[in-house]
Amino acid sequence: YRLGPCFYLLYVWMILAMVVGLVICFQETGKLSRKAVGLLIAVLALWASLVMLNLLVLDKLPARFSMYNVPEIHIFCILAIYEIFIRNRLFPYNENYTGFFRKLRIPALITDRNFHPAFRSEAALSAGSEALRSSVDQPVALTPDHKLHGKALHAGYAFWLEDESTVHRVQERLQEANEMIEQENDLIRAETEQKEKDAYLQSRHRIYHEIAEELYPCQKRIGQLLDEAVPGTDGFREKIAAASVLNAYVKRKTNLLLLAAEKEYLGLEELFIALQESAGYLTLAGLQTTAWRTEEKLYPAEMIIALYDVFEQIAEQLLGRAPSLMVSWNGESLRLTAETETPPDPAGMALPVRFRRDEDVLYIDIFAGKDGETA
Repeated sequence: YRLGPCFYLLYVWMILAMVVGLVICFQETGKLSRKAVGLLIAVLALWASLVMLNLLVLDKLPARFSMYNVPEIHIFCILAIYEIFIRNRLFPYNENYTGFFRKLRIPALITDRNFHPAFRSEAALSAGSEALRSSVDQPVALTPDHKLHGKALHAGYAFWLEDESTVHRVQERLQEANEMIEQENDLIRAETEQKEKDAYLQSRHRIYHEIAEELYPCQKRIGQLLDEAVPGTDGFREKIAAASVLNAYVKRKTNLLLLAAEKEYLGLEELFIALQESAGYLTLAGLQTTAWRTEEKLYPAEMIIALYDVFEQIAEQLLGRAPSLMVSWNGESLRLTAETETPPDPAGMALPVRFRRDEDVLYIDIFAGKDGETA
């Protein structure tokens, strides 16, 4: 028994077949990781080392010293290479991979590069090639509740169908809950607005009540004057004129009190609007009255109302005593200028009043406050 040329040719053919098989395997299945390549090189090096050790050393020893045979070296080294391929998913490690994939309960599909089906799951996935191609880039909605996903593999594509019906039901319940919360919020807002309106109406009612109480004495005087004013009797005209002056005063003071309920400070414009309306009725009553302002400042509302009250008291006393009355503001006081011999009585007036006479002209200064407080 000896090894002839055919044996060595066969041996070379086996080595070439193994190398070509490795090259084809790498081309078909892709690249290995660095760790797998390192293990593969180590197995090949071990394979070659064992073969050379057997040829150069062990074959020359007696048979009892031989630890293994060359076919065993080939078998176990090839098994090691297969194990590396299997662990790196270069070889499928299920014998019935097609059957295993078919038993999947999720709608899934694996195709080749041309989108021809290779494996189908038990739950059918029906989609055209255009939908499959589009799902690789982004999910495609096949139905309102089902979305097709795609992913590129080494030798083709994998597709699966995602059922979003549960998510949609949860979203619908969430939408219903949001609508209910929104309705409750609307009710709460409406209730809050109603409470604010009620509070506003109550505050206005309280303000009107306070204004009515404050103006009641003046309104009572108006009623008495109207009761006493009998047409064709002496003093009828004077009583009607006095009632008209008081009526204008009630109207303008009511407006000032309403403004004071909303604002802490009022401008002189509001005071002179009231003064000008009163001046019109005073003129009709026989006291030629004019009023003008020279500045635009804000003063405490209480002070504006007090100035108007004192003006009204003085104007009523000047009716029938003076032919004319001029009203102006000099920055510190409300100045009234009238031609009269009898000065008004300052008793009971809310603000300090100073009288100064120059020949037949009487100057009356109604001081706004101790320090002339402004806003």
